[in-house]
Formats: sequence, C-alpha cells, structure tokens
Amino acid sequence: QTLTSQAPPATTAPRPTYVPTGQTVKYAADVQALLDLDRTTPPPANGILFIGSSIFRQWEQLGTQMAPLPVSNRAFGGSRTWEMLYYMDKVVLPYKPAFVVYYCGSNDVNAKQDAAGIASRIQMFFDRVHTELPKTQIFFATIQKAPDKRANWAVVDSANAIVGRYADAHAAWVHTIDFNAVLLDSTGALRSELFKPDSLHFLQPVYTEFTGVIKPVLEKAKKFILTCQLDEETGYKPGEHTRAYGGFAYGSNKRADISNSGFSMEALNALGLEKDSPAWKNAVLFLKRGQDNDETNDSAEMKGGDNTGGFVYYPSKSEFGNITTKSGKLLPKPYGAMTYMAVKSLIYAGVKKDDPAMQAAFKWIQNNYAVDHQPGAVASQGYFYYTNVMAKALTAAGIKEVDLPDGTKANWAKDLSAQLIKLQKPDGSFSNEAQRWMENDPVLATAYALDALNLCVDELKK
Repeated sequence: QTLTSQAPPATTAPRPTYVPTGQTVKYAADVQALLDLDRTTPPPANGILFIGSSIFRQWEQLGTQMAPLPVSNRAFGGSRTWEMLYYMDKVVLPYKPAFVVYYCGSNDVNAKQDAAGIASRIQMFFDRVHTELPKTQIFFATIQKAPDKRANWAVVDSANAIVGRYADAHAAWVHTIDFNAVLLDSTGALRSELFKPDSLHFLQPVYTEFTGVIKPVLEKAKKFILTCQLDEETGYKPGEHTRAYGGFAYGSNKRADISNSGFSMEALNALGLEKDSPAWKNAVLFLKRGQDNDETNDSAEMKGGDNTGGFVYYPSKSEFGNITTKSGKLLPKPYGAMTYMAVKSLIYAGVKKDDPAMQAAFKWIQNNYAVDHQPGAVASQGYFYYTNVMAKALTAAGIKEVDLPDGTKANWAKDLSAQLIKLQKPDGSFSNEAQRWMENDPVLATAYALDALNLCVDELKK
C-alpha cells in the first residue's frame, strides 16, 4: 500500500486498504497542530521520536524525564493503528529519527478490531519506516492491559505476541519494551491505582516508571560506545598516547582511528550525549592530531607537513601511504574520506566553523573538491564510503555550495547525485571494481550510495 501525505479522504475518495471496513480516518486537526508546532519547535535531527495514541500524548514530562536524550513527542488524538499509517508521511518520516518509540493499538481494541489485524497494521508501519529509514531503530511499546479492556485482554495478549514474534524475527532493528510489566504487581494482578477514573489513561507518576523501563535501554547503548573510547579509564594518557587518546577503538582491538571514531560520535550525537561531556573534548583532541595542520595539531610526529588541512586515518597513519612534504619530511597522506569524516565529527562535538582546524579542513575541501573520485586515494578504493561521508559532512556543516579556487561555486548535491546516478547498475545496485573494504559487494556499496543520494535529495529540496 502506497501511503499519501494528503488530507483525510473525502467520502468519495477510495479508502486505503489498511483502514478497516466501517472505520474512518480522524484527527486531521490534531496532526495539523503538530505540523504547526514543527515550524517553531522542530524535532531534533537524528533524535528519538515518540509516536502513537493518547497514552503517549498525555506523557506531559517526557522531555524532562528522558533528558538529556533528544526526544520529541508527536503522538496525537486517540489514534488507531490505521491513522498511524495514514499520517506517518507527515509526522514520522520527515523527521528522519534515529529511534522511533511506538505505542498504538489500545483504541483498535476498543473498536473491536481483531488481534491479527492490529498486529498486521503495526508491522506495516514498522516495515514502512525500515524501508524509508533503514538505519532507524524501532521500539514497540506493548499494548497495555487497562481495566477498561479486561474483557478483551486476550486480544491484547495475542496482538502483543504476534508483534513480539515479528520483533524477534527482525531483531536487528525492532525491539520490544514491555509496559505491562509496570502495570502488574508481583502476583500478576493489575495495579488499578495507576489509572485515571476512565480506567484507560494513566496518572502521571506511571510515566516515571515507564521512563525507568525505556531510558535504560537507550542509555545502555550510549554507555557501551563510551567504553570504546581510549581515555584515562582505559589506561590512556593524552600526553603519552598521542596516536590513540580520545579515539574510539573496535571493542577488544585497542586501536583507534578517525573512521571508527566518526561512526561512534555520530551515534553519541543521536543519543544526545551532553555537549559538555569530556568524551567530546577528548575525541576532538584525537581528531585534530590526525590533521595536516601545525597550528592546531600538537602531535610531534605530525609536525612539518604542508598544512593542507586534510586528515589521515589516525595520527601517523594513512591508508594510502606517505608523501614527502615540501620540507622533506615523510608524513602520512591526507585523503577525502577521513577529512569529511573528521569535519562531520567535529561539528557533532560542537566545534564551530571559525575554529582554525575547521577553517583548515574547509580549505582542503575547496582545494580538493571532487565527486568522481576520492582525492588522495588510489584509483577507486573507498569511493562509495567517501561519497557517503562527503554528503553527511556537508549536510552537517550547512554548506549548499563549495567555493572553488577559481572563484566559481559547486553545488555539491547536484554534482554528487548526478555522478552517482551514472554509476548505478542496470539492476539498481552500485558496486566498486576495487575490492578493498568490501566495496565490490553491491549490498555495502548500494547502502553507501543510497544514503548519500537521500542527503542529496534533501539538500536539493531546500
């Protein structure tokens, strides 16, 4: 079923197949109010989106209770699962959240819908999110067993079980959060004192308990990533371990690099790591030590370069060998992917554009602008990774056009999308003739390319 972003259908318009017989699509005014809110208070980029019915809509202290996680609440009305599907083009997909926390189904039960139908529509929603936003993680909050549904608890249990099996089968991106564990006491009896007089909605203290269920799941991921950072807690010292301190390692492999650090910093940004966290400061130190820029790089073994502003794989190491500088010193060769990855990561860490390291990096980008190859690389090695981080970095920097040395400007999104389209195979895939870093695998190369193309499209729409 192809979803539209139009207003609810008129009586003469065909009803979407996911709308049950005898039901209609409601809450146009509620959704419009959310869209109006978006104009003044848009959800945070790569944030955590809470979406669903009034159970979430009445979570009054969500932002405070989930802080510092970057949450937004776009639940509306007394919505049913078909309205989640109908309006997701307006109040879900445009936000491109890193995480979606979904609660809906209670009102379907009240509308006498069967468990299979409820579960099917929930799964349809999840499938659509995954198709449009393949990196987004989805959390299914189980349909609650409210007193007013006691006669239909079997439907609730069955719907939750069906979606639970679906989540198990798609565990890489769908997860279950059991709200009913909070609502039942140690004997399995319902804690009726948690509910308002309508026997459906919750008193506000319940949401504190829900916070205790949801927040640790998200915080746990953040804590794991932080354990991969090489700092004092892992035995690393800033003045002694200049090749590694502040970078992020591969778990048991205690060797940091700008690539792995960049992905880790992207995740920490999505999880709302406080900007005053020492982790950002330490990561910035690591990144700057990988830059060919004497002004801001305090690493002795990186001194004496040509001050191009480009970045290498990690301090003292390039994946494309060494170059002899104008001063005659042999130093690692800067290249495109690590330069863009470093720029993106520095932005996530809160480094301003007028910072000398950023200014030097932008200078490198201007002098080495290219979409048909990766500057500094050997042949086409790592090309699709390069296009991916290029699009991410320039998007994060808010740059629409790159100033070139000859005084002209380059619309990077237009240039990059046109180049990638040329490289698409007849079957729709992308792949690299160079086998290094597995880019000859069409699954990986296509993922990189589509991610970059999506960012190009977003930029060109502005």
